[in-house]
Amino acid sequence: MSQMPVVMHHGQQAYVAAYANDLHGTVYLSLIGYRASVRAIWAALLNQEIVWCGNDSLRRIADLPYHTVQVTLPDSGLVHLSTLARSATRFVERGEPLFYVLREEHDDLTRVSTRFIGLFDLAVGVPVLPQWAMLLWRAGFARNLIEPCRDMYAIKAYRVIAESEPWLALIQEGIQAGGLK
Repeated sequence: MSQMPVVMHHGQQAYVAAYANDLHGTVYLSLIGYRASVRAIWAALLNQEIVWCGNDSLRRIADLPYHTVQVTLPDSGLVHLSTLARSATRFVERGEPLFYVLREEHDDLTRVSTRFIGLFDLAVGVPVLPQWAMLLWRAGFARNLIEPCRDMYAIKAYRVIAESEPWLALIQEGIQAGGLK
């Protein structure tokens, strides 16, 4: 764990296993440390306080719901807390302006595009076929409908615009050109 970055807040510290920040705050955060420290840092984030991990600030995106899981590691007694913006989960809702796709370091593009198309189906509301996942992922980047998040450590995150009109236009063009079948 000594190679992991450390987050500190008012004398409390925890190791950061991974994080992803977007323009307005933290989309994903994984902390490992003593229970009191992890809880204090998470409480600070819940209170809209900024905590620092090296030169990167971590802060909760206001009014954005998160899913948080906390477990105690059996060998050490340390706590592992992971928190993820709801818009990066299967609980994303249609009508939200954007959603996020996370990519672990070992994920290949097929796995990421499969995760993307599942969230796309929930968030965008445009009919798609599973076999379109890879083409839509690549075309989304080309049209700036998908962009990498700002700051990341040990995980990659992508912001996806969830407006149906540009995606519908892209799909119609793909069908007419024969790329989407």
